[in-house]
Amino acid sequence: MEVWKDIQENDYYQVSNLGRVKSKERRVPHAKSGTVSVKERILKPAMDAKGYLRVALAKGRGLKTYKVHRLVADAFLENPENKPQVNHKDGDKENNEVVNLEWVTNQENAIHAARTGLWEYKRGVNHHRSKLNEYQVRVLRRMKEVGCTNAYIAECFGVSTSCVKRTYKRGVKQEAN
Repeated sequence: MEVWKDIQENDYYQVSNLGRVKSKERRVPHAKSGTVSVKERILKPAMDAKGYLRVALAKGRGLKTYKVHRLVADAFLENPENKPQVNHKDGDKENNEVVNLEWVTNQENAIHAARTGLWEYKRGVNHHRSKLNEYQVRVLRRMKEVGCTNAYIAECFGVSTSCVKRTYKRGVKQEAN
């Protein structure tokens, strides 16, 4: 059964335990005609860049965007430990039903994401800050083995000497395993 509760920050809207948001029927001021009636309706959420559903709610003359899962959690879930984040238990960011949500710490959220495969630690050339490709790493390691200095290798590849040291050190560790 769907249960509706008022959104704490905005009296014009309600959120349900099934993750839906609706505007309440009301009369609002209008510049030309005095007041106009706004009918109750279910809002259609949009997806943000990270895959979360969000809605834009009017307040006064402006709009404010809210993530739907956060609205549901604020309305239906107790948060006695004052945890800052809301986690989707099944990992589906579009499933905003209250039974699928829980309050978590940053660390608990990260652990859940890693365990469920939602977040993957990227290393080497797959990392967003990677400066060298696999071929360059092999050449760098060979140069190091034949006695080239870190400064010379760094100049050849346009990286810092600490990058050369880390890259070589990681290769030595991997070969030892």
